Amino acid sequence: MRKNTFGLASGGVGDIAADHTYDWQLTISIVNESEILGRGKEKEELVNILLTNADNLSIHAMWGMGGLGKTTLAQLVYNEERVKQHFDLKIWVCVSTDSNIKRLTRAIIESIEGASCGLEELDPLLQRLQQKLTGKKFLLVLMMWMIV
Repeated sequence: MRKNTFGLASGGVGDIAADHTYDWQLTISIVNESEILGRGKEKEELVNILLTNADNLSIHAMWGMGGLGKTTLAQLVYNEERVKQHFDLKIWVCVSTDSNIKRLTRAIIESIEGASCGLEELDPLLQRLQQKLTGKKFLLVLMMWMIV
C-alpha cells in the first residue's frame, strides 16, 4: 500500500505550511437540533442574555475542555430564530492560536458577504469591515481552537 493513499508525506512537522487548516479544527454554524439532547436550559439562558444585552456592546465567552458541548451550544444559540430576528448580521468564524489580524478580518468579511473578498492588505480589509458593520447590530461567534 502506498503512503499517499492515507495522505501521508515524508518530512517532519516543520514541513507543514503555517496557514494549513486541519478539517478537524473547523466548525460550522449548522446544527441538526433534532439530534441534540439536554441543552435546552443552557440554550435559553444564553439566548436571553444575548437578547437582553443586545442594545449594548457585550462580550460573552464559553471555555472548557473539549467534548463538553460548547460548540454545539453555540450552534444552537446561533441558529435560534429569535437570535436571527434580533441581529442584523450573524457571523461565524473559526480561528486558531496562529491566526493573524488580516486572516481574521478577511474571514469575518467573507462570512458576511458569503464570498471571497479578494483583498490582501490590512487597511482595505479594515475599511470594508467597517463599512459592513457600521450601524448594524451583529453577533460575532469566534470559534477558537487552542493547540497545545
